[in-house]
Amino acid sequence: MSSAERVIAAELPSPSAGAPCPVVLADDLTLVVAYICAYLGEQESLQEPVTIDERDRHRCAVITFRRCRIFKFGHPNEEVLRGHRLYGRGLLWSTVGEVLNSAWIAELNAINSVHSSHSDRIFADCRHFVFPFQDSMLEVVAEGFDVAMLTGAVRELSIDAFMQAAVP
Repeated sequence: MSSAERVIAAELPSPSAGAPCPVVLADDLTLVVAYICAYLGEQESLQEPVTIDERDRHRCAVITFRRCRIFKFGHPNEEVLRGHRLYGRGLLWSTVGEVLNSAWIAELNAINSVHSSHSDRIFADCRHFVFPFQDSMLEVVAEGFDVAMLTGAVRELSIDAFMQAAVP
């Protein structure tokens, strides 16, 4: 891990602290993540867990990552976030972050360096994002993204966005 690696708040919508119900869909180059967004004052007013049916209509963020190089989705959840390697380097629960001087991007570059046509420029435009949700985490390295704020059922919104991204 690079000693200069750190996480800053990304200019992306924050997930609901109660139950963001994230949905992740991907193919070789595109990744779509959709989740229920936080509402103003949610962090302060959340006294007990909230049960949300992901089929209900909610204010959702739908983020389509272009030229996704790699992602991982799953553990850790918010209860063990302090065990993550970026904890203490700016990673905060329920705040989407961008990893600066990413060791993961450096690792991808090192792996690719054995290719006869390798150039460090291949990963120069990549950005590393972390999405700490309540029960899981998403990390993404991609070249770009588009954000849509929509109201609807999170699963349906993610499928619609993924199908639209697949159209040339």
